[in-house]
Amino acid sequence: MTITIVVEDGTGVTGANSYASLADLIAYADNRKITLPVDVEDQKVLLVKAMDYLETLRWLGVADYVETAFPRSYCDGSYDAVVPANIIKAQVVLAIAAKDIELLPAASGSSRPKKQVQVGPIQITYMDSATRDTIMPFVSQAAALLRGFVQGYAQLTAVRG
Repeated sequence: MTITIVVEDGTGVTGANSYASLADLIAYADNRKITLPVDVEDQKVLLVKAMDYLETLRWLGVADYVETAFPRSYCDGSYDAVVPANIIKAQVVLAIAAKDIELLPAASGSSRPKKQVQVGPIQITYMDSATRDTIMPFVSQAAALLRGFVQGYAQLTAVRG
C-alpha cells in the first residue's frame, strides 16, 4: 500500500494528513545528520504517526476545519491562516522520535501495572499511578515548539506530597 502525504497549508486542504512535507522531514534530518529509514514509505509512516500524535492534543483556539487543528482562530481575535513553522517543526521532531518510541501506545487497563494493598481484612487492587509518559511519551523538543499553541502541554505541575 502506498501512503500519500497530503500537507495542510492553512487553507483547509481536504484529506490533509500532515503539516510537514516529506521534504521538510528529510531536510531537517539531513541538516542534523539524523538517519531516517531508507524506504520512503517508512518515512511517510513516521510523518503520519507524528500527525496522529499532534491531533490528540488540546489546541488553544478553534479549528476552522474538522480534519486538522489548523488553520485556527483564537479568542484574542487572531487567526493562523497558515500552519505555523513551529508546528511543522514539531511534527518533524515527533516523526524522528517515532523511529524509536511509540508515540501513541495502546494503554489498556490490563497492561498497566496493578498494586494491591491490604490492611486487616480489607484488600484494595488499583492501577499503579500513571504518569503522562506511560500514556503518551513526552518529547521535550516538540513540547518547547508547541508551547503557546496547546493547553497544558509542556507545563510543569507541582504536586505536594
